[in-house]
Amino acid sequence: MKTRYLLLLAPLLFLAACQSDTPAEEPAPLPGAALYRVTFEATWSASTHANFPYGAHFSPPMGLSHRADGLIYRPGQLASKGIKDMAELGHNGFLRTEINALRGSGAALRLLDGAGGFNSPGTFTDTIRLDADHPLLAVVTMIAPSPDWFAALEAENLLVDGQWVARRSVPARAYDAGTDSGPSFTAPNQPTTPAEPIRPLLLPPATGMAPATAPPWASGTWSASTKGRPGYRPSRWSRACWMRWRAAGGNTTSAGTRCSAAARACRARNRLWKA
Repeated sequence: MKTRYLLLLAPLLFLAACQSDTPAEEPAPLPGAALYRVTFEATWSASTHANFPYGAHFSPPMGLSHRADGLIYRPGQLASKGIKDMAELGHNGFLRTEINALRGSGAALRLLDGAGGFNSPGTFTDTIRLDADHPLLAVVTMIAPSPDWFAALEAENLLVDGQWVARRSVPARAYDAGTDSGPSFTAPNQPTTPAEPIRPLLLPPATGMAPATAPPWASGTWSASTKGRPGYRPSRWSRACWMRWRAAGGNTTSAGTRCSAAARACRARNRLWKA
């Protein structure tokens, strides 16, 4: 009887020791980088807006994937030299330099550099990579011809609750850069001195609504969709922990995290984990 008692007690002692080696749960791993296809469907036309100009088009879009401190413009603040040149001339040289400076500081990850302009109505498509540290996407393009007006996708967050959004569509925002006071699409240059803050652009739609009461000017729709399936990096975990985490739908409360060798062995013996 004494021998049987000792045999029953031994597994309990082993289990207690094994559990003591199990580390506290860690946060789920950060999602890996995601490649997005970015599309701008321009709808600006004579049927949507009054005073539609001849040769209406958008300049080569330029954008970036960035974190919260990597903004290239802020409504209510003055435009940078890069935004001024993009909005007035459709030139991206200074803006490219500004974005590359943000990349050098770590505030931005990748540059989206559109190869050329496109007519309106029309469509632009390009790709850009984001990661968990830089989940925001911004793109700008000149509304042309115009004094200093531009359309934008503004700091759109594509990482929600630790998961990359499969697809997102938002109306383009339109802004007056505050650097030229021309009142119409084809007005001659009228530099604004001193420059004024960037503000939403108000223009009459085709129905003739007065600008003061018109809604913010809508020029089209930005869409972002993942190319392929964004993945996670399992290399930091054992395969057993990783597979269990995936099977649990990424729920760390039921799946645990990075395991020590003793903890993995313990969980395997108790059928809590499957490789």
